[in-house]
This record gives sequence, structure tokens and C-alpha cells, in this order.
Amino acid sequence: MLKNIMLFMISCFCIAANAQVISGDDPKSITYSNYKFNYIGAFRIPADTFGDSRVTYSQGVFTLKDDGKSFFIVGHKQHQAIAEFSIPELSNDTKNIEDLAFANNLQKFSKILKIDKLKQYPKLDTITGMDYISGRLVINVMEYYDANRDNNHTTIILNTPSQLSNATISGPFSLTGGAHLSGWISPLPKSISASSQYNYLFGNASNLPINGRLSIGPSLFFVKVTPEQSAFSTKSIMDFSLDSPLHEDSYNKSMTNNVWTEVSQAAYGFIPQNSDSYFVFGFSGGHNSKIGYKITQDNNHKCPGPCPYAANDFYNYLWVWDVNKLLNSPQSKKNVTYGKINLPFSNNINDSLIIGADYHQEKSLLYILLKSPDTLQKPFEKAPLMLVYRLSDHNA
Repeated sequence: MLKNIMLFMISCFCIAANAQVISGDDPKSITYSNYKFNYIGAFRIPADTFGDSRVTYSQGVFTLKDDGKSFFIVGHKQHQAIAEFSIPELSNDTKNIEDLAFANNLQKFSKILKIDKLKQYPKLDTITGMDYISGRLVINVMEYYDANRDNNHTTIILNTPSQLSNATISGPFSLTGGAHLSGWISPLPKSISASSQYNYLFGNASNLPINGRLSIGPSLFFVKVTPEQSAFSTKSIMDFSLDSPLHEDSYNKSMTNNVWTEVSQAAYGFIPQNSDSYFVFGFSGGHNSKIGYKITQDNNHKCPGPCPYAANDFYNYLWVWDVNKLLNSPQSKKNVTYGKINLPFSNNINDSLIIGADYHQEKSLLYILLKSPDTLQKPFEKAPLMLVYRLSDHNA
């Protein structure tokens, strides 16, 4: 009995210590160690149909253009189409959505996965990440429900992002790492790229069905991307599996798992310039009420799969790893700092979960896409909302 009590106390202490490192109670500030993300504003995205799709029911994948004046975004999850929107003037309001400016549509939605060259790969039905690299869109793609775990294509290159309606595609390519890396894409800081052959990082997590093909926790791969030559080489830095997940108790039966559960999802990861910290933003759930499979929740909703017993047992989350420790000791991958973060416009948490993000290295701006808090545009469809944070000088 005494041994069990001591183990419980140690477990609780570790969780509390980690959770205190990340300060996310203030919607206008997210703090970790000497890093501080300050809220500078938000904007709306029109819910109208533009071409082949609309932004409602988006799965959240987007990327900024190099100049930071516009962004490409994947629309309705059933359409898998990409459009370009401008970034309007920001308002630093945190409560009144109606006072925020709208992004303007620059290019209509086009169904990229329906291009003739990709019709022979019908299983590639879901865009899971993209980045604007050397004037091209490097796009990660997956089969949504790959029960056989036999789809090894991970990546395509859209060569003409300025002409989405007449796009040309290179690929698909099969990167070493497969579905474990076929998610977000972000540039490596110069401090890493200058001393290695790699210039980008790729990552993924258990965001889609069929855990056996996925990383059960956010992954990190260094990748050399040469889009003009359609060339890629990869190096695994951090990866998880069913046999070695980020946390063993995925359904939180012990009520001590505050790290990563069956319903956790990672939206985006990046390493800022002059930094050795790998930030991963997303959401988690089931830490307070446990998780069940096809259960009836406390609001009488019957779940089609895993879900928390309490319907509102979800929260936006931040995970942070020390990259130097990962490079020097791969066994340190479970040594992660984590915590809940409170964001503006989050009155209904299930509408305000993080579904996408992108970080502009030169401007030190973090763009975060919330699922569907904008209820003012259409009576039966909610639209996502974009938040913007600036990372203060963490070397000061």
C-alpha cells in the first residue's frame, strides 16, 4: 500500500511540474520557459463557396506564403480542395467575432487530388500537411482509412500554386517514414540546417484512423527537401508506435495520463530560429473523465468510436521537446513538457479546438486555426477562425 501511495505521489508531482512550465491561462499570452507568444489579433475567413469548395468543415491544413500576405488552405474535408486567401488587418479583440476583418479570396478552391495525374492513386484522399517552399506547394497526403496499411505514398509537389485551377503536379513520392511523417511541414532553423544536410522537418501523429500505421504521439523527422528536383531524404529524430506510445494508458483508465490519449491530436510542429525547442500545438481530451469506446457521453451523445465520458473534456494543448536531448539521446523522447492553453474565442471548446497552424520564421508569427467558432455567417455551418501570435525574442 505504501509503495502504491508513493508511486501515485511521484506521478502526480511529475505531472504538476510539467504542467506548470507552460503558462497558458491568459488567452493573450502563451509562455514556456523564456519563450512568450503574445496575441496580436485575429481574422475571419468567409464561409461562401469559392469554386470547388468552402472553408466550413475544413480539416485545418494551411500554409503561409513566403511574404506573409496570403495563405493557402484546404477547404471542406469531403472536397480536399485548396484555395488562396489574403491576410487582412488584424483586430486584437478576444470576444467579438463580428468586429474582426474578413480574409479575401484570391484563388478559388480547386480539387488538387482530382488532377488527372493523381486519378490512378484514388486512395490518396486526404491532405494532411503542406508548406510553401521555393515557389511550390509541398503537400503531404494520406489514405484516410488505410485498414491494410499498404499505402506508402506520402507526398506530392504542386508546381504552380499561383495557378491552382491549372495546377501541375510532381509525384506522388514515397518518403522513408511513411505515414509516421506525412503530416505537418515546417522549415528547420538555420542553427540546425547549417550543420546538417536537412532543411525541413516533417511530423505526424495519430490524427486519422488505424493506429498501427501512425506515430502514437507527435513525431519529428528531419527532411532534405529539393522541390525543383523532386528530391527528398529523411532522418527519424522522434517517433512512436503502438508498442511504444508517448503514453501507455491511451484510454486514461488510471486517471493519471495528462500527456497523450486516444483522442489527442497534433496539428502542427515547428522549431523557432536560434532555438532548441520543438513546439507542437494541437488538442487533447479525456484527462479528467477517462475515455471509452462507442460509449454514451454525459450529454447522451452516442460516440462512433473513442471519446471522453464527459463531452466537454477537451482542451487546446501544447507539447514541447528539447531537440538537443532528442539528438543526443533518442530515449529521451518521452521527456516532454506539456500543458493546456486557453485561447481567445473559446466559449465552446468543441468549436474552438486547434485544427491547424503555421509559423512564419522571418516574422516570428504563429498563425493558429480554430475549428469552427464563427457561428455568425451561416445558420447551419460554422466557420473556422484564425488567431495570430508573435513570439517575443527568447534570447533576450
